[in-house]
Amino acid sequence: MKINQPIDLESLLDHLCDEKIDFVVVGGVAGVLLGAPLTTQDLDIVPSLREQNISRLHELLTRLDARIRDFAARDLVPTIEQIKAEKKFIFTPLFFR
Repeated sequence: MKINQPIDLESLLDHLCDEKIDFVVVGGVAGVLLGAPLTTQDLDIVPSLREQNISRLHELLTRLDARIRDFAARDLVPTIEQIKAEKKFIFTPLFFR
C-alpha cells in the first residue's frame, strides 16, 4: 500500500521505527536531538546494511513513493542496489513525490 500524503520529518522517523529499520540519525537532526539550537529541513540517516534491513528500507521507500536524486539531478526510483551503494540518505521534501 502506497502512502500518498506529504511526510514530515517526525512522521518519517515514526515510519522508520515502525518498520523496525535499523539506522543512525546524523547531521542537523542529530544535533537538534542533542540540544543544538539549529533548524533543519531534512533528515540524514545511515541505515544498517544488513540484507533484511535494506529490504525493509526498500519496501518503505517504495510505499512512500520516494526518489533518489543522482549526480545528474535525475529522480530515480530507489533499488536495493542503490540503497546499498548510497550508504547515507538525506531525506528532503524533494525525496518524496
